[in-house]
Amino acid sequence: MGNFFRTKLGLVFLTVIAGVIGALFVYADPAVLSGPAWSIFDIYQSHADPPVPPQKMAIVLVGEKSVQEIGAWPFPRSLHARLIGKLNLARLIVLDIIFPENSTPEDDAWLSALAKESGKVIAGIQLAMDAQGKPEDVVPPYKELANAVLDMGIVNVHAESDGIYRDYPLVWNLKDQTYPSIPLSVYVEINKKVPALSPLKNGYLVGLESGPVQIDKDFSFKIHHPEPGFPIYEYVDVLREDVKPEVFRDTIVFVGVNASGASDYFSIGRGRLIPGSSFIANATQTLFSGWIPYPAPTWVALLSAAILCALGWLSSFIQRWGFAVIIIILVGWVGLTYLLFIKSMIWLSPLPPILPALVATGVSALFRLKILSVDWEIQRISIDSLLFLGRQDFDPSKTTFADFLWNNWSEIEKWSNITLVFPLASLEEINNAGFMEGKQLSSSRTKANLGASIITSKTGIRHLLLELPELESGEKHYSLLAWHGRLSVEVVKSVAALILSAAMHFKALEENQARKELFYGLIDVIIGAVDAKDPTTAGHSRRVADLSKELAEAVGVSDKELDDIHLGGLLHDVGKIGIPDYILNKPGKLDASEMAIMRSHPGIGEELMSRIKLPEAIMKAIVEHHERLDGRGYPKGLKDHQLSLPGRILKIADVYDALSSKRQYKEQMSNENVREILIAGIGTDFDESLMKTFMQIKGLDKDEPEDPTLGPTATPLPIID
Repeated sequence: MGNFFRTKLGLVFLTVIAGVIGALFVYADPAVLSGPAWSIFDIYQSHADPPVPPQKMAIVLVGEKSVQEIGAWPFPRSLHARLIGKLNLARLIVLDIIFPENSTPEDDAWLSALAKESGKVIAGIQLAMDAQGKPEDVVPPYKELANAVLDMGIVNVHAESDGIYRDYPLVWNLKDQTYPSIPLSVYVEINKKVPALSPLKNGYLVGLESGPVQIDKDFSFKIHHPEPGFPIYEYVDVLREDVKPEVFRDTIVFVGVNASGASDYFSIGRGRLIPGSSFIANATQTLFSGWIPYPAPTWVALLSAAILCALGWLSSFIQRWGFAVIIIILVGWVGLTYLLFIKSMIWLSPLPPILPALVATGVSALFRLKILSVDWEIQRISIDSLLFLGRQDFDPSKTTFADFLWNNWSEIEKWSNITLVFPLASLEEINNAGFMEGKQLSSSRTKANLGASIITSKTGIRHLLLELPELESGEKHYSLLAWHGRLSVEVVKSVAALILSAAMHFKALEENQARKELFYGLIDVIIGAVDAKDPTTAGHSRRVADLSKELAEAVGVSDKELDDIHLGGLLHDVGKIGIPDYILNKPGKLDASEMAIMRSHPGIGEELMSRIKLPEAIMKAIVEHHERLDGRGYPKGLKDHQLSLPGRILKIADVYDALSSKRQYKEQMSNENVREILIAGIGTDFDESLMKTFMQIKGLDKDEPEDPTLGPTATPLPIID
């Protein structure tokens, strides 16, 4: 069963399951998505440009200017009566004022009389709420005004769960009685008929003059908030006729309050607040224009989720650009929902279908990652195996390629479920094995371009015949693998690549071993040539090389640098090939001219070895083994940080061997004398840290003075070349 989920068919199955779970998530419409979804709705709506309604609308507000000039709110009702008189050219006057204050009978009668005389006033009704915030009663204007106005409507609204006001109820049901909202009252008075209401599965269909629209189950509809909105005039300016009455001809005028402490403000999304009268005016405009978005059917969201799941699954198979493709798809999906909203008033939240798509894409990517992780484990095993092949202590002459595969295959089989049948065999040996029920294997290539044949037996076992690079000249060899059921082509390719890379590396290692032996043979020839010129120093190069390697290993250099330092020790005096024999073998002290010739051997060595492009550490050892920390060495007079680690190490090893060995110009020194000279050279000739480590290695650190004498006042080193 585990192999099934490593195939494309298994991946499709898992992706479909993820898509179904995501579709159920969409159908459930979780509350966690409501906040982000409504924020997207607000953005979409702010970009919409609905049809202009056939009715002109304006707002008259009691603002700060009116309060400052007239006095504190509430104003006397006589002023409201005067205002109605100024608005006599308007088509309708909507009083978004509840009139809860006490008043004189004269003012009450005057306002009521003017409202009745105009025949165009609609008054607001407020709902009284209980402790739970539910309506329990209505609060109409005072009785005389209620009897005088043309109609009345509820001014109350309610916010969404996120505190944003997006809806306006068309009607309110209270105590078995239906009350219209102000927008509906205005609509009915203008069109002289009540719009037809038909029940739907998820709401109601309202027959407006602009066409049928869908509203929610609670009889509410979404409000469009235009920018910049309606013309707004100051209450006191209209009273003084600073705003001419002609401005309001055939206009629906909403009268409300916008003064501090006397007005309600509504948050309409995206950080915008508007007064209650503007909110009612916007709701009325929305109703007249018929631009009321309605939710897309659930099946549309489910179908969208299924399509996005499929596209997300497909994108996970696109190498390198898969992530970019799914991003483009999701951005395109958001753009499609935006166009549906703007052009067709269909509200389809882009978020719910996106989540199943991301889940399906994630599941697909996860299981592809699982397959890739298998590939990575196989590659890691391959890398570990190749590192094992590359170790210096690995001798390809003692370990065959077949043994190497057998020794490493258990971990490969653990991750791949592929069995190694033959690690290394001829075609004849494999055909004669008889496990394929008489079928003959061939070495023809497959479309997978593995240089292999995949054959399935009647039992469902599949075999991979893999042609190997020639490990033995003139004869072809093969590896035979087997597995049961289905495996992804990635796993098969990875295992095949592992075997092929191991075989090629094994072959290269054999060839490299031969070249390495040839290289060390040449080094022996060179060292022999140096020893032949100066028999008294025979063995010096090998001893210096061993001492240098011992010190380098103690200070923790890498394996590669350790080998280079050892080779540098072997070759450090190669330049003596160019020094005349009479100077090398002179029994006494060299004169100044002879010393100058002797001191040229590091430069000669550098010139000779530079022709074969040796590693830098080897060249540093050849050139710097006679340099000093104080800059008084040769051939370049380097000092302090200019000296490389190989050069510092070779300096110590070279001097120590010269002091402790017999030369034509001196006898072998005792350990005590050697110790004194080495200590005296710390800081001038030798690196202090390296010297302390070297003395510990050679046992010369016993009875060491706590504060050894350093610098030029110490006992000078003898001339050692």
